[in-house]
Amino acid sequence: TRHIDNRSNQIPLHWPYFYGDSPHSMVDAGIFYLTFLWTQCRTYRMSQALARLSVPPKQLLSTFCFIGVIQIIGLLMRWQFIAPTPGFNYTFFLHAHSHVALLGWVHALLALLLPRIFVPHHPTHYQPYNRLFWVSQLSVLGMLISFPLQGYALVSISFSTFFLFCSYRLAYLLWKDTAHQSSPAYKLLRASLLLMVISSIGPWLMGPIMALKMGKTPYYLAIYFYLHFQYNAWFTLGCASLGLRYFEGKLHVNTV
Repeated sequence: TRHIDNRSNQIPLHWPYFYGDSPHSMVDAGIFYLTFLWTQCRTYRMSQALARLSVPPKQLLSTFCFIGVIQIIGLLMRWQFIAPTPGFNYTFFLHAHSHVALLGWVHALLALLLPRIFVPHHPTHYQPYNRLFWVSQLSVLGMLISFPLQGYALVSISFSTFFLFCSYRLAYLLWKDTAHQSSPAYKLLRASLLLMVISSIGPWLMGPIMALKMGKTPYYLAIYFYLHFQYNAWFTLGCASLGLRYFEGKLHVNTV
């Protein structure tokens, strides 16, 4: 097992497998590239399915541009275990990768799909959602640029904080436009929105934790609180509400 200077690149120590002088390194590189190509094919097939839902092409394209970028960043991060790049700050790029993957891809797709599935089909209803979508994507672009350059600092924190307010706005619009509906799918949607708002407690706690120098444990607990409420609550229930709404339509369930 080789050691890498963890002070500059922040790559975990004692990684026994992914190094350039390993006999497996070429196999690893091949697996990385094949995985990248496979995910691109799956992304293309998903884009065709989403296009049939009348999602605006430019908005859809922005989400797939972000997932393409995070795939490249992920490939670069994995490559550091084979051939470390001088000056590549692994932790900074890890922050960029996680934020863009969560907010510029999964959150953005839900922000596109949920209004078009749950809100009455009239062009004027989608205008606030369209404006909010582009503002949110611009904040994600800001995080994509600022995190690799400075990690958690003033600019990146400002963009991520601004995104929180965008998510509050999305929750408000969807809740307001679906408040008169009471089918199980609509109830599940509103539960996911509520849990999305609750998840933001984690990021808001990070500032006081750092200011009070409470140590790494509370800091990571705040991060994990946010991530788990995003993964297991907002994303999971949001996707489940889409599936349930689909079956309600097939079964002609009354939504009022």
